Amino acid sequence: MNNELEKLPRIELLESMLLQRKRLKEDPNIAIDKYTDAQWYCANAYEFSRRVESAILIFHEVCWEYFIPAISGLLLKNKVDTFCLACPSTNLMDELKAFQDLGWEMFEVIKVPICTLPDGGYLYGHGVQMVHELN
Repeated sequence: MNNELEKLPRIELLESMLLQRKRLKEDPNIAIDKYTDAQWYCANAYEFSRRVESAILIFHEVCWEYFIPAISGLLLKNKVDTFCLACPSTNLMDELKAFQDLGWEMFEVIKVPICTLPDGGYLYGHGVQMVHELN
């Protein structure tokens, strides 16, 4: 899905979280840092987006509306100005509106992978690409 000119931006916090999760699986007794549910939601989307070689962050799991301010803050702090909301939520319109209230704009509807199939291929669905002007 990714072309050579575009790469998902590296987000150090999310990289650190995923590394910690990997270490915890190897040794359940290690000391761990605490993260919020919204941060883990972003880390899961980041891990999935890298796995499917997406050029943008794909939120493919249900988004809890109360996560949205923290998600927006994390993305903007890390200079991420676009993402795709592709979750099958019944509250999608509310979620889009909540992001809009934080300065995000709906850019276009795009086709993105939403899950990995047993054969290694992807199931595709549609999502709304959101953009935000960085200061």
